[in-house]
Amino acid sequence: MAKTYALGAPYVLIGDPTQASGAGLFDLGLVPGATVTINQSKTRARDVGGIPRAEGAFDRGVRAEITIRLYDVQAEVMQNLISAATERTDGTGFSTTYRRQSAPPTLIVVPNGEEGDAVNSDRVWYMPAADSDGPIEILYDEGSEGNEGNASWEITFVGLQRETDQADTALDEDQQMIFQGDPPAGWSFPAAYTAE
Repeated sequence: MAKTYALGAPYVLIGDPTQASGAGLFDLGLVPGATVTINQSKTRARDVGGIPRAEGAFDRGVRAEITIRLYDVQAEVMQNLISAATERTDGTGFSTTYRRQSAPPTLIVVPNGEEGDAVNSDRVWYMPAADSDGPIEILYDEGSEGNEGNASWEITFVGLQRETDQADTALDEDQQMIFQGDPPAGWSFPAAYTAE
């Protein structure tokens, strides 16, 4: 059973939160929408009659995804969101090389209204190792407003288990895939997301 938190129009940041003053985070700003999906994984042992037993219920951890909706198709945005995208002097390239990712980024979703002091908000979502996954469709279409129409596009990130953050500091067991609330010590936000 999946638990989905529809977040409306949140702020999204991606990158390395362990650098001072949020210097390692790319700020997407306010995006049109985002959804956090948490999938529970369960196992239930049964007796001879096939009836699930209370003492045989096991959690197998969660799997998590965050989907964000965007309007920007700027090169800088795609290069920070798509792991196989690379900066070129004349645009963006997309690698076809089979390679290990050096360090999947941390994805942070800040609900609207929490951006003034995000580091102290218990409503902010953190995905310590976010890997973009699945197809990305960028639609060029006249739309209902003629050539001025701007279609949105979506990108989904799958949470990977990360035992240490980008600074090699151990993460608590319940912070290794996805969590909400206080970030680990040493994580920071850009100045716009901190209380003055």
